[in-house]
Amino acid sequence: MLTSGRYLATRTWGKLVKIRNTAAFVLIGWYLMLPPVGNSNAPLSKWEVGQSFDTAQACEDGKSGILATYVSTLSQIKKGKSDEQYVADPMAKFWFEQMQRTQSAQCIASDDSRLKSN
Repeated sequence: MLTSGRYLATRTWGKLVKIRNTAAFVLIGWYLMLPPVGNSNAPLSKWEVGQSFDTAQACEDGKSGILATYVSTLSQIKKGKSDEQYVADPMAKFWFEQMQRTQSAQCIASDDSRLKSN
């Protein structure tokens, strides 16, 4: 992309196209933010991005899909095990922890000021 004065020039399929009076704009995406393990009360700047999405609705749908996958995974791990075996299973512990983090997750706009470190 080339900029010159009030013009923005870009190559589109081998052709040089000039766009007059271009205005800067910001594309806002959405992050599914996951809290630190065991601390869903931590400041948002300490959370990690689980996934990114184009819209808030896509983020919420993504969160629901991830939770459904965790429930299914835990169900598969539980098959044929007693409650004691299931609770002691390291894989069950891992996926249960991931499910808890995702339940606490929040969809946050990528330009949210709370994402900046303090």
